[in-house]
Amino acid sequence: MSIFLGCLFIIWGVIIIFSSLIKLREKDYKDKGPLGGSGFIEWEFLFRILNGVPYWIVKGIVLFIGLLFIVFGVYIIR
Repeated sequence: MSIFLGCLFIIWGVIIIFSSLIKLREKDYKDKGPLGGSGFIEWEFLFRILNGVPYWIVKGIVLFIGLLFIVFGVYIIR
C-alpha cells in the first residue's frame, strides 16, 4: 500500500511541475471571475490576494509544492 501511495504522490508532483513549467502562462495566474460567482468565497478571496503577487513568485510556489509531493512520495516508499 505504501508503494502505491508513494507512486501516486510522485506522479501527482510530476503533473504539478509539468503544468507549472509548460502549460500555465502568465494570464492563467490571474483571476477574472466575479467575487461570489462560484459559491466558494474563501477561495475567491485567496485568489484575489494572489493577484497582487507577481506571477513568477506564484509559479515558484507551485513548483515547490510539486517538488514536495515528489519528496513525500519517495519518503513514503522508502
